[in-house]
Amino acid sequence: MNKIEINDFLEFNYLGKIKANQNGVTYINSKCDIANNDYIHNINQFSNGELFSLTSFNNETSFTYENNNSILFKNMRDQRHIDLQKQGYQLTDFYRISLNKGEATFAFSVDLNVSDYKMIGSNKMLIKADVDLECEDYHELSLEEKTLYVKNKKDNEDYSIVEQIPFINNGASFTNMIRSKLFIYDLELNCLTYIKLDKYHNVDSYYIIEDKIYMSVSTFETIENEAKMIMSYNYLSDELVCELENSIYSISEISGSDDKIIVIASDKAKYGINQNNCFYQLIHNSLVLICDYQDSIGSSVGSDCRYLGGENLNYYNNELYFITTINYQSHIYKLDCNNKIAPVLEIDGSIDCFDIFEDKIYFIGMLNGSLQEVYVFDLFDKTIQNITYVNSDMLYQKYVSSYIHFNSINDRNIDGFVLLPENFDENKKYSAILDIHGGPKTVFGEVYYHEMQVLASSGYVVMFCNPKGSDGKGNEFGDIRGLYGSCDYDDIMLFVDDVLKLFPNVDENNLVVLGGSYGGFMTNWIISHTNRFKCAISQRSISNWISMFGTTDIGFRFATDQCAANMNEIDSQLSMWDQSPLKYASNVTTPTLFIHSKNDYRCNMVEAMQMFTAIKKNNVESRMVLFNDENHELSRSGKPLHRIKRLQEIINWITTYLD
Repeated sequence: MNKIEINDFLEFNYLGKIKANQNGVTYINSKCDIANNDYIHNINQFSNGELFSLTSFNNETSFTYENNNSILFKNMRDQRHIDLQKQGYQLTDFYRISLNKGEATFAFSVDLNVSDYKMIGSNKMLIKADVDLECEDYHELSLEEKTLYVKNKKDNEDYSIVEQIPFINNGASFTNMIRSKLFIYDLELNCLTYIKLDKYHNVDSYYIIEDKIYMSVSTFETIENEAKMIMSYNYLSDELVCELENSIYSISEISGSDDKIIVIASDKAKYGINQNNCFYQLIHNSLVLICDYQDSIGSSVGSDCRYLGGENLNYYNNELYFITTINYQSHIYKLDCNNKIAPVLEIDGSIDCFDIFEDKIYFIGMLNGSLQEVYVFDLFDKTIQNITYVNSDMLYQKYVSSYIHFNSINDRNIDGFVLLPENFDENKKYSAILDIHGGPKTVFGEVYYHEMQVLASSGYVVMFCNPKGSDGKGNEFGDIRGLYGSCDYDDIMLFVDDVLKLFPNVDENNLVVLGGSYGGFMTNWIISHTNRFKCAISQRSISNWISMFGTTDIGFRFATDQCAANMNEIDSQLSMWDQSPLKYASNVTTPTLFIHSKNDYRCNMVEAMQMFTAIKKNNVESRMVLFNDENHELSRSGKPLHRIKRLQEIINWITTYLD
């Protein structure tokens, strides 16, 4: 068998945005484009037993069914429009193509920065766009007025003004005065209608039921209000109604029918920001709890072999189907017409997104340790069949290490996993690598993870687990507010002990620890609380909860919530410092590599800089690699050459310090 090599991911197909109708299945296929250090994205169609690409311009990342026979997708193919967009004009072009192949033709343009869109009725498109509140009516301006707006923006581009929090988004730089709004474009009349809410209303999610658009809306003047209201807009009568106001709920999704409007939301009262959503029904301007669901909605099973996502819930035949993470796998369950939860499709691996059409679930998944494929599940005969085999040859004759799963740590219900190198010999000594996931409310599972398979193919035992704070086991298990670095640290260290007992030929003197995001925090914490690891790799980490509070897109809520603290109280600030690895940096003796992205505004690079400086000053061997034009998603969707460089840096650091 051949080794898994770092560069192998360049050939993988990354699938997303699946939809189905009477003509077949449509989805986005993404691949690395090493020549341009980027990705290419095309719309694929499976119909009548044939798989083919509908588009070939390599930058189509979304689409919507216009009708049963054609789709609309946004793209910029006109060079004149591309140039205008680069200059700062707000402009999005849409194209139309038949599902029975053919050439794409220009459909229409809108003077908006479109982020999402969906057809409503037979000839209207609902558009979500990012609107600059300094020129909220940009789409109505004359060309001369738009040119003046662009010139003023250009004249002022050398500085940024901040008047709000959050003021920045991961990878997107400053976002002052930008809000999400909804518009309706009439394809027959070629006109655009602005669904005008309050200036400082921000539309988070939306759902179309009959002639109404239901919107989850937050008030965002200077501080974004996490609690949401629900507005409805009847696009036939032009009637705007507030369906729920002064809400205490954080609303994730709206779904259902005209007879039963289902709201997926959380009051965050008991478990804070990471509390799982429950199912509510919107009745007479209030939310009525109909199902107190304790597990998470959506897939939180980690992998570095996905790119685009897709829908994680669908309302079908008066029942709400949704993806849920249970233990270390993600499945499809449903909320039935009696408001009871029932399993629909449980698999070994992860269901990433899905659609339902004519009693069949079409889904993109990572099953049985494989890469992504498209599958169909029949709701009646309960069979699963492959629709695609686009990744079936990617790992042919490659050594893919099988997962060894065990429930670890003295009945504390911690799922642990081990990957063994090829031809594992119980009479040889092996070095081992501890990998820690992000979140913390995500999970490692039995899905293909390229980073880990590269390490296993390099001859290392790879171990990883889901400590307390992870997803998949309900709210109480996932709650570590105020406990960072305590019970989670104990779980991870006890897991390592269990692996050493299970595999006595793993060399306890040649262990490595690495992780990203929460895993980066925990790496920083581990090296400041034990010297049992020969070296460490801390990625997109947190080292100081107080600085994280004030420098990131989620920090002003996340840091205090997770530390069970209040920045207005000195004792709480001290508690945040007590939970910060930087406080204990003087204890570090472990050689540590820090990897961070300069546009990571989820965990700002100042977190790596602080920890690096603190241990470097104490003459601990350390190195920091900062990637330009990358954000928090470097390891998953960063530029291909950067992803290669990152893995090379990790391998080089490990081989430098292990015997």
